[in-house]
This record gives sequence, C-alpha cells and structure tokens, in this order.
Amino acid sequence: VFAHNLLKLRSGAFVASLSEQNEIGVKQIRLLKFDTLGNTLLFPMIATHYSSYLSDIQEFVDGELVGVGAVLDVGNSDGLVMILSQKLDLLRQEHFGASGMDALYGVKILRDSSFVAVGAHAKRSTQEASMWILGLDRSLRLGSTKEVAATKNAATTSKKSSKNCR
Repeated sequence: VFAHNLLKLRSGAFVASLSEQNEIGVKQIRLLKFDTLGNTLLFPMIATHYSSYLSDIQEFVDGELVGVGAVLDVGNSDGLVMILSQKLDLLRQEHFGASGMDALYGVKILRDSSFVAVGAHAKRSTQEASMWILGLDRSLRLGSTKEVAATKNAATTSKKSSKNCR
C-alpha cells in the first residue's frame, strides 16, 4: 500500500488517498476514511484496468470529492480526474492527455465549484516536461488548458514577475 495524500474533511473526519497493487501487479486506487479516534469509516477500492493513483483530493461544499492523479500504461500515462461521492463511490472519471507522459499532481476548487488541476506533460518526442494546467467543471468538461514550457525564457519571466509582486 502506498500513501499519496491526506485530506481533513469539513466533518472532522479524514480521507487518505492510497494505492494498492493487486495480484497481477496493477496499482488500484484505495481510499481510507477515518475519524479522529482512528476508527475506519470507509475503505473502498476503485478498481481500474490500468495502474492508477490519486495524488491530490479536495472536498466540495456538498461533501463530494475531486481527485487528480494519473493512469499508467506501458510507455504512456494520462492525467486522471475523478469525482467521488461522500461515501467514496466513483461518480465520474475522465482521462486527459495525449501520447506521452501526462500526470496531474494538485487540484484546487474555485468559488463556482469548477476546479483547476496542475501537472506535467511531456511529449514522446522530447524529454522535456511542461507544466500543465487544466480548468474543469464538475461534469469533467474541459474549460481551459494551458501548457507552460520549462525553458530558460519562461524561468526568467517567472522571476521577473515574482519580483514585481513583492
């Protein structure tokens, strides 16, 4: 079992995002909901065809959760987004990405219940990864996407911007 993230819920309980290898070596998503006394409340596994994990989870005001991570296949990965019920049942999921290595590492919910996920994207033809930002709604419809290349010019621009913000 591998731990990826821990979230304190509005109720005071916690949800841990884990992954567990099944008998044929495929990583499955395992969630653990527990209270402050350490009592296990829920411990579901979300079975997937390909190795998958959720690197970050966040709670909507209504108690549903959004999780982001990756789906891994031989030589390729896609960003993974899941919407989960309060009881940690899978409601919706979507894979995002193209040929190459794509993964999502963090998610933040916005005021209108849409959310932004951030990760990395690397095309098969290059070894350079770019920062990848996705804007999505709760139906998992893509609102916007941006790829920021990790170049010397981009790094210089970032440094100048941060100096101006001080």
